[in-house]
Amino acid sequence: MDIGSGGGFPALVLKIARPDLQVLMVESIKKKALFLKDAIRQLKLTKIAVANHRAEELARLPDFLNRFDVVTARAVAKIHQLIDWGKPFLKEQGYWFLWKSQRELQELEATAVDLNLTYQIFAPPQPLRQQFPRLANQLWFKIHRSASTKN
Repeated sequence: MDIGSGGGFPALVLKIARPDLQVLMVESIKKKALFLKDAIRQLKLTKIAVANHRAEELARLPDFLNRFDVVTARAVAKIHQLIDWGKPFLKEQGYWFLWKSQRELQELEATAVDLNLTYQIFAPPQPLRQQFPRLANQLWFKIHRSASTKN
C-alpha cells in the first residue's frame, strides 16, 4: 500500500521494477487519483489499483485491515502520522518504507523512541546520487512493526 500516492512515486516505480507485486495506491485527491488510473492503463500494469480515499477512511473497512506486507509513503505527512495511518493495514510482520530527507533523521529517531520501533536507513546507490544530485539528501527509512504498534 502506498499512502498519498500523488504522482505515483514510489508506487509506480516499484510496480514497474517488480511486476510481481500487488500494489494499492491511496490518493484522496480525485484529480491525482484519475492521473494514476490513467498511468496504470497507459503502462498496461496489472495487479495495481487506486483507491480515491483517505487512509483513515479505508482503515474503517475490514477488507483492508492487516492485509499489507509494506506501507510506503513519501512527503504526505510526518513520520509519526504515517505510522498511525499505516498501522491498521500492516500484517504482523509488516513494515513501513518511507522516502524521506536526511533532515528527518531526528524525527525518525524521536518517533522510534516514542513508539518503541526499530528501523534501518538506506541511501540511494552512489551512481544514482552522482547522476541525480537531488537524491544526495534522500533516504529510505524501513521501520519495523513492533508490539507497541499493533492495533
